Amino acid sequence: MFGHNPLSATYQYAGDEQASMLTISLSQSGVNHLLSAKLGADEYASINAAELEKQLANYITANFALTIDGQVVKPDKGGIKLGSHQTDLKFVLPPLPKDTKDIEIYIPAFQETENHQTIFSYFINGKTDHVILSARNDFRTTLISPASAKTNSESPLAYHSWNKSSTLPNIRHCKACEA
Repeated sequence: MFGHNPLSATYQYAGDEQASMLTISLSQSGVNHLLSAKLGADEYASINAAELEKQLANYITANFALTIDGQVVKPDKGGIKLGSHQTDLKFVLPPLPKDTKDIEIYIPAFQETENHQTIFSYFINGKTDHVILSARNDFRTTLISPASAKTNSESPLAYHSWNKSSTLPNIRHCKACEA
């Protein structure tokens, strides 16, 4: 949906006790701009598709941090589909433990682009929601399970910004953070 907008990227995390998947959709023009600036216009113009995929995968994995209950989860096995308008990446991640308490997300990818935002949506144990990561929240958020936050939320996880005193309109603060 947002894959063609160079100022937006979408990261979709789907996880349960069986398996987890991270799907990323990026504007091809945003990818081209980033890699051209990173590599230099001449080098970028001369690389082949395999090298482009390698450069992009390295950049994305270096600019993505996911921590589940204090354990770092790194994107490892996956693939890339380069397109003329949109590029998609998929990574298989370890299963999500049923009793997960918190998930920390930090996605500074494309922060070099002014006004960039990342829409991080998640589908966890049959429930879905999203949060917008941007410079306003340092491209970070923490998802907290209602059980660990001691809330009666119907959402699978309540989320808050990294800066607990934030007043960002797109961030719902869990009751535990307001205390």
